Amino acid sequence: MIDLKIQNLSVKDAGKGFARISSAKMSELDIEPLDIVEICGQRKSAIKIMPMHSDGNDDLDTIKIDGITRQNIQSTINDKVTLKKIKLRTTSKIVLAPLNLKSLLFLNDTKILLTKIDGHVVTSGDKLVVRLPGARSEEFKVLLTSPSSSSVISSKTKIEIKRVNSTKSNKKITTYDDIGGLKGQLKNVKDLVELPLKHPEIFSRLGIEPPRGILLVGPPGTGKTLLARAIAQECGVNFKLVNGPEIIRKLLMEVADENENVQKEPKAKVFFDGFGDSSLDFKLGIWTSSPDRPEVIRSEIYFAVFKKFKENNINIPYPQRDVHIKSNNS
Repeated sequence: MIDLKIQNLSVKDAGKGFARISSAKMSELDIEPLDIVEICGQRKSAIKIMPMHSDGNDDLDTIKIDGITRQNIQSTINDKVTLKKIKLRTTSKIVLAPLNLKSLLFLNDTKILLTKIDGHVVTSGDKLVVRLPGARSEEFKVLLTSPSSSSVISSKTKIEIKRVNSTKSNKKITTYDDIGGLKGQLKNVKDLVELPLKHPEIFSRLGIEPPRGILLVGPPGTGKTLLARAIAQECGVNFKLVNGPEIIRKLLMEVADENENVQKEPKAKVFFDGFGDSSLDFKLGIWTSSPDRPEVIRSEIYFAVFKKFKENNINIPYPQRDVHIKSNNS
């Protein structure tokens, strides 16, 4: 039995059902390549083991596992896990529940499914990801295995598909495995976000303030939101996606609610009026009990909007002009 620190498995190895540790640690556990070990984080699971690549850059006290395995053991990067060699058993029967309740894939043809998961190690309660052509995948929850302990699926394993209506969300969980082509950016974000969240004691010991946030900049579709989702999942924190127009709507409605001259019924309305040259244009529509004072009410609302925007670090995109001064040198 040994304790190792979790590191991320390379993208090319992710989803293949194995982890990598050093050859020295394999000898310590008395295991060969593709032997099975029990891996224990906050939850127990099992996985096949392969040796690390011999490039000399890897920490000998680490285990490299993919995002699905980290979810199954409820652990994240840099957490400590315990490995123990276990005896190989074959799964005689497995009951799977598709996490995508709308999917009809494999529902009536488990033979095809069996060819996709033959050789996988499963534990009751695990999530099982089946890779499909075209970079697609189908996710299942392992409801039951026979024997009940961790075991290996074989060509003789009987598969039962059972649909389960769950009150829990079955949203796809994003991990580092889902990110491709952003190696440099991912490393920087890990240093700036993951380290302060998971090891704040380092900054306390050094007497420095940890970074309070970062700004990801890039065109649409380059992976900014995906990267943020992955970091949140790997750090074990909540992720909340907030769109800019929704923030403005909320603040403008607060301004209307806080003004005593604005009627509560009918309620004020915020209109997204269009796109300016360098702005998003909004209008606030209100009902007032003082229609004879429009200039005063409008001024109060303008002051309140300006204050509200300043408190929330929202900048007004005033037009920018360049002034060129020419001098006549005689």
